[in-house]
Amino acid sequence: MKTLEDLFFGNNIPFQLPAIDRETYRCLIEQYEKVDKPFRESMTEEQEKLYEESMNAYQDLVSSNLCDAFIRGFRMGARVMLEVLGDERSPA
Repeated sequence: MKTLEDLFFGNNIPFQLPAIDRETYRCLIEQYEKVDKPFRESMTEEQEKLYEESMNAYQDLVSSNLCDAFIRGFRMGARVMLEVLGDERSPA
């Protein structure tokens, strides 16, 4: 039950770690910052405020989609395990 205990006690939080390697992740962050910084600097105060609101709404949408995908994937994995463990007809 080590995995379940780790999940319960917050020692294993799957969505906090990138699914890609750290170097690729770092490069993607740098690419984003390279584009985002001059874009933000060109905005008026009102445009920046609207942009922030837009980004916050988008982040909420992405978080909701990631949560849904995690739940669906977890359920699919559980169904596979139930099917594998419950199928007595297949040869060992």
